Amino acid sequence: MSKPTVSYATFCCPKDRERALENVKAHAASHGYDFMEKIMVFQRCEYKQIPYFYSLHIREEDYPSILNGVGVKYPDEVLSELTHGWGAPHFFGHHICNHVVASKHASGDYLVFSDADCYVKDQPAGTSWIDLGIQILESDPSVFVVSPSDGRPNPGKDRMMSQQMFLINRKRFLEMEYIPWDGKFIEGGPFQEFYGLWEGFCYRYMVKHNLYRYLLPKELAKWEHLQWH
Repeated sequence: MSKPTVSYATFCCPKDRERALENVKAHAASHGYDFMEKIMVFQRCEYKQIPYFYSLHIREEDYPSILNGVGVKYPDEVLSELTHGWGAPHFFGHHICNHVVASKHASGDYLVFSDADCYVKDQPAGTSWIDLGIQILESDPSVFVVSPSDGRPNPGKDRMMSQQMFLINRKRFLEMEYIPWDGKFIEGGPFQEFYGLWEGFCYRYMVKHNLYRYLLPKELAKWEHLQWH
């Protein structure tokens, strides 16, 4: 049996374009994996070809077709208010378009998404969290996505999704149903923007279909967020 193929996707926006381009190769390399292809999505900013990367461009006028094409209402006054509007860092449209566009252009069996300010800080030499993630996805159909450790003490199955870095079967990603937010907040749950981001849609889908995110233990792989402001 041939080894599954894995694509890698990351993103940049106008505010962080230069920092993202400066670090993009190191962030991809930190996973310790031989990706079949690497994708950079330029969202609303100047497009540039990067060696060994496949570059994609999202323009403001592309948002309606991208979002409505997967069943996400756009424009949406409720989600826009929830995520503080177009110019806010967590505006819902920005955080869904990236993943939809990259998944449709990728060709790997699996797909790793990583924000441009996140990288794998620590994992055993000669290994990659991605190999273990693929094993989990292939052996347990109830696991929808796998993430390297973010330092939390309780690894394993959970539904509190983060889209900053994760691995997913690309075909299952493309088949995901985008379930509208019902206006209810989870008691003791995440920040309010969560419900309008891709991770909120993923959470609702996992709840509906009894699926999970699997968070790896920190001794296997830990990722770090650079806290760009």
